[in-house]
Amino acid sequence: MIGYEKLGDNIYEVAYCWRDLPDRVKAGDEDHIEYAQARVAEELGPGEWVERIRLVDGVWVGVYKTHEAADTTIEQAVLKKLMKVKSLAEKFGHLWATAVSDDEFHMLYQLYVEDAHHKWHINSRLRKFAKAVNELATLRSHPDLPGGRLLPLESTEIKYFFGSENQLGIELGNKSVLVEYTNSKGNRTVLYYYQNDGKYRWLCYPSQPRDAARVVAIAQFFTGIPVDLDQAVYVNWAGDQQVYSPGDGADEYARYLNYFERERMGYFMAAPVLEE
Repeated sequence: MIGYEKLGDNIYEVAYCWRDLPDRVKAGDEDHIEYAQARVAEELGPGEWVERIRLVDGVWVGVYKTHEAADTTIEQAVLKKLMKVKSLAEKFGHLWATAVSDDEFHMLYQLYVEDAHHKWHINSRLRKFAKAVNELATLRSHPDLPGGRLLPLESTEIKYFFGSENQLGIELGNKSVLVEYTNSKGNRTVLYYYQNDGKYRWLCYPSQPRDAARVVAIAQFFTGIPVDLDQAVYVNWAGDQQVYSPGDGADEYARYLNYFERERMGYFMAAPVLEE
């Protein structure tokens, strides 16, 4: 029996034990990994292995991503990304995300983007949609709602910023996710994910553990795929590959990931403190 745990949109962790396999597989008549891969494709549908099946503490584990339906339109794909951005912007208290409900957001998107009578370029439709969202949010602004931050939407390549002075930014491409953080010293940390090969890469190497944790947390939020620091490669100026390890800062790295999981965005974006 093969078990599944949903990690994100179309992404599943697959796990099984040797004792759960059919007798013919345990007898060696069929390779157990080929058997598992065939069963997963049969039960979850066509897709690709983001992380190949491997043995972890006596359990065979892998990560599988199903293909999106072929009839998914670009409008639907963009809306899906925008809803992820909105859910995170709500956690940061941004006005457009808190003042406009999800249902209203969907209705405005349908009106301005999906059902527009004039099918002009989608980027033009997205800009009109963002203007409508921001106007509604501004009308509803009052002391009980967090202030600041309207929705800047210019194209299907979504760019958005969190934190003061645009410290933390995301770029959501058609098949990629880029997360960038710039600390108070001006040091940049950039993590990039490319869907076609399912790999994370450091484009700018972290200067401190909390910076690494910030971009890792946000990247995982948007991809639904855990970041394995041992597999995320950085290529330095000499062309040598290296991976990032927080080393003595492992506790700080874990603490900042925990801040994000607990939705404590003030601590997540702030410098370290001795006591919470």
